[in-house]
Amino acid sequence: MATTLGPKFGKRNRTVQKRFVHRSAKQKTKNTQKSSQLRSESNPDNRDDSGSPLIARPGYKIRPWSSISSHSSGKEKFPQRRSRSTFPTTLPGHIRTPRCLNGSTDDDVQSWSVTELKDDDISSEEEDDGGVDRELLQISQQGDSFSDVGINEAKQILAACQDVGDQPDDFEDRPLSPATRSALEFQSWLEGPQIDSDEYDTDLEDENANVTAEVAQDPTGRLIYQQQCKKLGLVPISYILRNLGERHIRMRYHYLGGPATKPLAAAFRKNTVIEMLDLSDNYLDGEGGAYLANMLRENMFIVQLNVSDNFIRSRGCRAFARMLDTNTTLKTLILQGNHLMDSDAKYLAEALKNNLSLTSLDLSHNEFGERGGIYLAAGLAANEFLIDIDLSWNSICQKGGVAIANALKKNKTLEILDLSWNGLAYNGCLALMRALKENTKLKVLDLSNNHINTKAAQKLGIGIKRNKGLETILLSMNHMNAEGLDYILKAVTINTNIKLLGIEYCLDINISPKIYVKLKELEDSRDIIILHGGVGGYTKARADTTMLALFDRFIVENQMDLEDLFMTFDKDKSGDITLDEMKYGLKDAGIRLTNKQLDVLLDELDADKSGTIEYHELLRGQLLRNKRSKSEPSLPTSDHER
Repeated sequence: MATTLGPKFGKRNRTVQKRFVHRSAKQKTKNTQKSSQLRSESNPDNRDDSGSPLIARPGYKIRPWSSISSHSSGKEKFPQRRSRSTFPTTLPGHIRTPRCLNGSTDDDVQSWSVTELKDDDISSEEEDDGGVDRELLQISQQGDSFSDVGINEAKQILAACQDVGDQPDDFEDRPLSPATRSALEFQSWLEGPQIDSDEYDTDLEDENANVTAEVAQDPTGRLIYQQQCKKLGLVPISYILRNLGERHIRMRYHYLGGPATKPLAAAFRKNTVIEMLDLSDNYLDGEGGAYLANMLRENMFIVQLNVSDNFIRSRGCRAFARMLDTNTTLKTLILQGNHLMDSDAKYLAEALKNNLSLTSLDLSHNEFGERGGIYLAAGLAANEFLIDIDLSWNSICQKGGVAIANALKKNKTLEILDLSWNGLAYNGCLALMRALKENTKLKVLDLSNNHINTKAAQKLGIGIKRNKGLETILLSMNHMNAEGLDYILKAVTINTNIKLLGIEYCLDINISPKIYVKLKELEDSRDIIILHGGVGGYTKARADTTMLALFDRFIVENQMDLEDLFMTFDKDKSGDITLDEMKYGLKDAGIRLTNKQLDVLLDELDADKSGTIEYHELLRGQLLRNKRSKSEPSLPTSDHER
């Protein structure tokens, strides 16, 4: 067997060319005698011209090409060379070396080959070879000098020299050739000193290791944020640098843009402190939305994210939908005002089917139409964890409203549904009537500013009458006349679970003193608050005082739980919590109000507009007593006063 190593065969794992020379038994015997005589006369120590030992393996013997070619009987001196693709694979333990390691010329080196032998030829050859029974570390006739061999050849030489499994006992005592020694030194230089040796220099490595250790030990991601900003040529935002260690980050109206969101997302991916993140109105667009969504696939500490009014459109929406398939910690997601279309609703619906953690989703002020409503209804029907969904200020209209109403028959967890400003009319109310007969989990239903007329109010009243779970029904700014109002009031009178009824600004209703007295009697007879427009503008029920009344009632019923909840938000024990923390805490504690109602309540509680609330005074009721100090004006008694 002969091997060649050069530009074509010098890489690792090259196949080896095998050449078989078929001879008669007489020719083999003659060749054996002549090869033995040549080696005994010219090379009695079985070494090459550079002094390196020649090794042969059992089953192979060393033969000079001249002895083979002299008895070829007129046949080709060398077998026909096979193509590279047909070479046999390298035999286990076979050693490949370059041709002229010591820079010798073709005339100075006698070429050798390894020829496969039969078992009966081995014993006869062992006597003539002086016991050499190892594979040859061979030198071929043509090739390049060692300087042209390259790194791969040097590695193969080292592997060949280190293959000592079949070496003779005195191999370690034999001197190495200059080429082999150079190869070993070159390989040692490539690998460098061992880590535990005295020559190992760690100045540069220790410096990099310290930087890496600092980044790994930084739970805020501040260092990563600075590095990414420097890499992208951006100026770090001072607010972010100051507040990356806070639980709540609220950075609005900074006009970040998509590229500037990338270092932020890298920092948030590492951050283990932030729980509430508000980046609304920063024009993140689709690129920035995708960065944040991909970050949330790894960050498992953020529970509330607000990216409203950021123009994330389809690209960002689809990224958030993919994130919801894997994220298991996010509870509140606000995508309000991001120009989402019907096609985006399809991806959100699939996310709702698979997500297991989201409890509140705000999709208001987008561009969903009837088809989008149908898609979202399919997601709601399969979802088992969502508690609050806001679909207000869209164009879901008739077919979309019917689909969502039908989804309520299957959904068993949704408690707050906001369908205001969506153009629902008779067909939607008819479907809601049927759904309310079966659904007992829904507590808040907002149908304000739709197309609910007297006929639609009649159907809706039937559903309210037979429902056993609804607590709040809002029908403000719908075109109902006195007859339609009467249907709703009869249903509310029968259903004693209703705690809040909103019928203000219904354009076709002119509340007379008689109707007003009827509403007051209903409020006095049971625990219910009715929002209405008053008599000619007088005695109007204000939304802020109404929300305060509802909140006061909720505090009385859940004071102990609220105190524990607010104390968990107050990490610095200052007695103050932010409005967002208050809103999230109230929802988590079980208050059932829409997002708009909660905003009205929190705005009223934050009297100094500082963005924080002293919850100790709130729990004691002092703050509420101060807010409700103004009494409701009395009913005018005369026509002149009216």
